[in-house]
Amino acid sequence: MKKVLLTTILLAAGSAVAESALTGIHLGVDAGLQRADFNQYLDTADTGAVPANAHAKLKKPSYQVTGAVTLGYFKDSGDLYYGTKFAVGNVFGDRIKKPTDSTGLYNSIKTKVKQEYSLALTGHIGTYISNDMIFYGLFGVKRIRYALEVNGTAAGAGSSSPRSTVGKTLWGPIVGLGLKRSLSDAWSFQTEVSYEFYQKAKTGRLTATANEYIGMSIQPRLWNLTIGLSHKF
Repeated sequence: MKKVLLTTILLAAGSAVAESALTGIHLGVDAGLQRADFNQYLDTADTGAVPANAHAKLKKPSYQVTGAVTLGYFKDSGDLYYGTKFAVGNVFGDRIKKPTDSTGLYNSIKTKVKQEYSLALTGHIGTYISNDMIFYGLFGVKRIRYALEVNGTAAGAGSSSPRSTVGKTLWGPIVGLGLKRSLSDAWSFQTEVSYEFYQKAKTGRLTATANEYIGMSIQPRLWNLTIGLSHKF
């Protein structure tokens, strides 16, 4: 009987520690690595007397370091764990691609994709796999602001060299899985893997002369692997 009572007390104490570290209001920071497949499309055209048109697609992935500040609120009911988290983040550095212009209108075309910021709101639902660790799924929506830049160097003498930057805001769903563990009564650590996908964003028609133009579009597909540290208040 004494052993049963002692075991019950220890389990209750462990649950209390887990609850104090893993539930409530949390402020934290996340950092990670992102793989981006932009499915980048490039269009060039000459609508003069002898039309020439080209359509190129690039799917070369790029990798970037990510960072975010997070604010979350979490609760539990027995083994069920649930809550929501808001994150403000960004990536570090520009993504630059150099498509080939097969029309001969331009000596070179350089495109740049720069993320300016991101906002994400996700829901979390999971279960305790030990008294201080939780396995959970996450789902939500993310908003990303991109700047798309196109630079063209004309091949013909006297031709213009178009340059344009267009800002695009994309909304897309985010899904993923995570593990969260308490480190003390106030601190917790988590790691997550997530996937995001967005609609196509276009620069529009970039006119070089009366007859020539360059257009670019992207359709992001993003994989994220992140780690984070949060503090309960």
